[in-house]
Amino acid sequence: MRVVLSVISFLPFLFLACTNSPEFVVNRIDVRQLNWDTLAVHYSFEERASIGSTKSVVPDEVRTTIFSASYDTLYHGSKEVISIPDVDLGDREAILVEVCGVYESRHACEQRTVTVSPKKMEPTTKLKFPESEAFDRGSFWLDYELYRQVFDSEEWESIRRRVRPETFLLAYLDASPGDAVKIPVRRARNRFNLSRYAKYRDFRYQIKSQLMDADSASVSFDLFVRLAAEPTWIASDHVVLRAKSPEERRAELHELVELAGSQILDRLKGFLGLRRAYVFVNEWSYQPLDKVYTAEIELHWQGGLLREWFDMIGQLTVRANGTAAQYEWIQGSTSAAKRWVSRMDSTTVVLENLRPNAELRPPLEDRKW
Repeated sequence: MRVVLSVISFLPFLFLACTNSPEFVVNRIDVRQLNWDTLAVHYSFEERASIGSTKSVVPDEVRTTIFSASYDTLYHGSKEVISIPDVDLGDREAILVEVCGVYESRHACEQRTVTVSPKKMEPTTKLKFPESEAFDRGSFWLDYELYRQVFDSEEWESIRRRVRPETFLLAYLDASPGDAVKIPVRRARNRFNLSRYAKYRDFRYQIKSQLMDADSASVSFDLFVRLAAEPTWIASDHVVLRAKSPEERRAELHELVELAGSQILDRLKGFLGLRRAYVFVNEWSYQPLDKVYTAEIELHWQGGLLREWFDMIGQLTVRANGTAAQYEWIQGSTSAAKRWVSRMDSTTVVLENLRPNAELRPPLEDRKW
């Protein structure tokens, strides 16, 4: 029983001895950027007793480790003036400086965060698209300069990296930016095939739909670079597909007039058919909002046993896709007027679709069973 009492009476003294053991800590760590490529790391250590007294100590060993934002080791050693690969780091990337000391088998560590230089890319681009009727192939040329801000200045200086930064394009129809196709850009001159990438089928369908609805489609190619954790937009190229010039509009109208004239003459020709027929456009206009052509046209044809000539003038209105076509009689020769009255119910006739084979159908999606 005396032995137990002696052990119990010793425990408070043992506890007091443990709590009185001084703590080894990092008293100060100062990280100063001498320039973007050099850090000066200063530190001090001390022992702190439980009763509040402190004593500066010199550790047996001190090691400084610097980590990038992706936790790659940039430096590990005992130097106080340290070089870092700033040009290869990201834009304003936060790096971690950790100082660890060892003193009489005790360890102490402390950390500080430092931000590296601001960086930017200035690109020169050239885009060619499309290079096929399927709106899938194109080429993209990229030249660029990388810059970082001069230390303690508002100026910028050119830099070169060992590894090319990640760059890519997002191609999308301006009317449907959600269907963007991501295109990797890995070299100065790039040829791409959009059909190899996700969302191409939606992208192509949106283009074709826009061309049918509005005669033109505006496509953007946004260039992004990853100089930090998140990619940054740096440039855009824009392509307007099949925007019709006045000459192309005129050619389209003449095609529609010929198709309309053929339908009208089919209704007016006699039993023996036509020997000759001509159609002329006197004046015309195009309404972009409604996508409607209006044209005054002349029809001249020869037919019958007596090879009689028929002449008439009328107004044609038709949508650019060949639908909603109608022809209104204005005036004509006596023979043409008699023929018109005998074949038509009114001065205005509705024509069938002039381009029945131009109907657009959406692409079939891949079926999943």
